[in-house]
Amino acid sequence: MILERLKQFIDYKGISVSGFEKSIGMSNASFAKSLKNKKAIGTDKLENILKIYPEINPNWLLHGKGSMLISNKTKCYSITGDTTPELNDDPASFITHNASRSIIDYMERKDRRIEDLCNENGALKKEIELLKRQLNSD
Repeated sequence: MILERLKQFIDYKGISVSGFEKSIGMSNASFAKSLKNKKAIGTDKLENILKIYPEINPNWLLHGKGSMLISNKTKCYSITGDTTPELNDDPASFITHNASRSIIDYMERKDRRIEDLCNENGALKKEIELLKRQLNSD
């Protein structure tokens, strides 16, 4: 589970849970509560975690595969996926790049879905207001 791996990373870093929450923009005790209740955290938090703690191996974080940390020998690739590793690069680069790309793709799909739902919500609010006005005018 991602939250358990994050707890492992927090323990490794020797930082407090509250310090970790603040660093990634989570409200006080929300990570601890999610961990206790075995609930997921949002993709926006995962993105922040990978930006703020670039040493975390995204493949390890998401899938539990590989080592927790990206070695210093591993070339860094941006979270935006601007650069694709060459075939002769360190294999860990491919894993990091692909995991980052997967997270970005997932977040983009979620963002589009949220936008669609917000638009639908706005249309429904307008319809409710119209219906209320019609009821009040009768």
